[in-house]
Amino acid sequence: MKIYRVISLIILCGVIILITIRDVDFLDQAAITQAIEPSAHTTTTLNKNPKTQSQQPSATLPTTITLMSWNLEWLTLTPFKYAPPRTTQDYQALARIFTDISPDILAFQEVDSLTALELVVPKEKYQFFFSDRQNKPSEIFNDVNQFTGFAVRNGLIIKDPQDVVATNKNPSARNAKLRYASYITLRSSPTAPPVHLLSVHLKSGCTVMSKNKPSSRKSKACRTLAQQLEVLSEWINNHHNQHMIIAGDFNHLLSSDYFWLQEQLDSSKEVLIPLTIATEANCFVKQIRAKKVHYRRYKQLIDHIFISQALLEQQRMPLQSSVQYRFKQGDVKQFQLTDHCPIISNIQLP
Repeated sequence: MKIYRVISLIILCGVIILITIRDVDFLDQAAITQAIEPSAHTTTTLNKNPKTQSQQPSATLPTTITLMSWNLEWLTLTPFKYAPPRTTQDYQALARIFTDISPDILAFQEVDSLTALELVVPKEKYQFFFSDRQNKPSEIFNDVNQFTGFAVRNGLIIKDPQDVVATNKNPSARNAKLRYASYITLRSSPTAPPVHLLSVHLKSGCTVMSKNKPSSRKSKACRTLAQQLEVLSEWINNHHNQHMIIAGDFNHLLSSDYFWLQEQLDSSKEVLIPLTIATEANCFVKQIRAKKVHYRRYKQLIDHIFISQALLEQQRMPLQSSVQYRFKQGDVKQFQLTDHCPIISNIQLP
């Protein structure tokens, strides 16, 4: 069974890779602009309660959504030793990037507060769904937190079920103040089947599971990550044959050379399709370490988007790989952006 799952994955990924080579030039920023061209939308008044279970749909709903996953790197208004200080101009630069992409749904990570997020995402056009962990005093820090969640364009039909909370536990099965997998559902019409979406931010420190170093599997970070993936695999199993999207910061590589992440997620009933396996990465960022500025270029992805086989079968047009939005070098040097470039996919709804 395990061999069959891997072979199936390779075949499916092969289709995505071929489509990507044919249709998308990753080195051309114009291709990114074309790939994220928004659908027609109508706007409704802002949903004042960010945890409301649903919203009245607009008159015209998009059948294709632009999904964006973005780790916003300690987005907080509270001074904190690990958080890069940001000025008003920095927040305006982040907001311009968001507006440039103009996604229907943002799966975000590392956001401390609604107030900070509203400096990047216009509250007049989006409703916000923060991690349920925000309301669990025993599972958050007293100063600054990294919450997962969603910003959803007004007018879309959304429900907000309980998050996947078990990703918060460490290998000893204790609550470790780790991040929940935020959970919402989306429908293209009141009678359409739901699409189940998770925004995840998994344990750092286990970027690669080396076949040549079995000891790496024993590290605390890798054992925690493996446990979180087991929780997600169980959730996937419970939604077998349904329409699913899992997006976010997995803190682990996934490519033709590194399949451990995929193998951990796949359950006996379901094989997920990674839309980022063929995505070319070239993310230039600025980092502040010990009050010193460092520049770095990341050429491998740890942010990913997966969809289920059922959702893949709903795609009426050739499915493209995700694309990475790359920051302009001048913007990186002038502003404090983030240490993750956004990942974007266009996905047709059932």
